[in-house]
Parts: sequence; C-alpha cells; structure tokens
Amino acid sequence: MSTSIPALSLSIKSNHCHVGSKAEIFEIDLQLSVFLEKFFPLGLYHLSQVLSFIVERFLFCSLDEVGMVISNFCFLLPIKAVVIDAKQVKRHSRFNHPKKYHFYKKDWIQSVENKIWGSVIIIYQNALSGLYQLQIAPQASIPLHLHRVLNESELILTSGLLLQHQPVAAGTAIHWEKEFAHVYENSSEVEQKILCIDVPIFVPEDEVLAESSILHWPHPQRMKKYW
Repeated sequence: MSTSIPALSLSIKSNHCHVGSKAEIFEIDLQLSVFLEKFFPLGLYHLSQVLSFIVERFLFCSLDEVGMVISNFCFLLPIKAVVIDAKQVKRHSRFNHPKKYHFYKKDWIQSVENKIWGSVIIIYQNALSGLYQLQIAPQASIPLHLHRVLNESELILTSGLLLQHQPVAAGTAIHWEKEFAHVYENSSEVEQKILCIDVPIFVPEDEVLAESSILHWPHPQRMKKYW
C-alpha cells in the first residue's frame, strides 16, 4: 500500500480471546500496520490498550472477525487502513492459523444513534455481542440504570468523567454485574467517551432506570486499569 505518511506499527497479544457461543479461549498475536489519513498525535500505547480491551472482552463469532472488529474501532480515528498479520492458536493446542488481513475505512458504514445525553456510535455487532462508543455531551449524564439480561464491560476513554458521582480515571475498565445500578455524569465542558461491550447486543428494553439513594462502587475484582 502506497502512502506519503509512513505506516505505524503496534502489537496486540492476548491469551483470553473468546470465540463462539461456547466462548472457546484462543491465544492470539496480532501485528498491526496502521495507515493514517493525516499526521496527528496518535498514542500507540493507548490505542494498543484499547484494542487489548476489545480482544479480551468482546465475544467473537469466528477468529476471522477479530481483525474486523478492532479495525472498525481504529476507523473512528484518522486512520484509513489497517493491515493485520495474525497468529491465532487455540489454547492448549499447537494448531496455528497464520493469516493476513486488509481492512479499509471506505468499506465501513458508520451508524450513530442520538440520545438525550449525547450519542452512540455502533462500531460492530454480531449475533453474540456489540461494541459501542458512548459520547456524553458536556453537562449531560447517562441516568442511573441497570441491566437484567446483558453483561456489560466499559472502558473509560477520556478524563473528566464521574462514575457513581465520583471521579473515574481514563483507562479504567469496569465489568458490570447484572442488576448493578450505575450512573455516568459529564460535568466538564467537553465531550466524554466510553467504550462499551455488551454480551449479548444492546436492546433498549434491557436498560432499566433505577432509583437508589446509595450508589455502590464496583468491586475491585470487577475493575482493571489499562493505562
């Protein structure tokens, strides 16, 4: 691929990639070449950590889908193409699946839903799970709610967000238990972003508004710092 801007390289390795309805665990090694639309200060470490979160939490229908999902997230940035050299090995097996994938932003159709509190970009959905970017407008809040069906994992992408009325740092991931009420507030003057993975895919009927005078902080075992 020819480009006037040199490609950037990063590596994603994980031994917890879940594939199929039975969530079989695979070890994967992804070597990415990222082609930019323009020069901009891309934080490769932060990007690699976000992609690691996706690989570890999303439920893929097939191994071939892994590259497509993480490339779709990359296309939210000024990135026009992603080339992936992948080594995918089923855990406790020596069977290897080396493959090369090419993904282009021009082939991706972005879907956006407007909300009272901001908007949601639907990055990718399959039969098992969905990947979304929540964009909370300045001085807006995602109201206190819970889920009765889906499991939800969220990664805080930006600084300045309140969770349960308390500051929460960018790079913090939370895996929400069912029935665990939570609320996000953006008291800043800029848009705040959260990456959200739902298993199964999000349905509006499963977002139940909650009332509680006491908000609980997630258990430490349900949280992880990615940066």
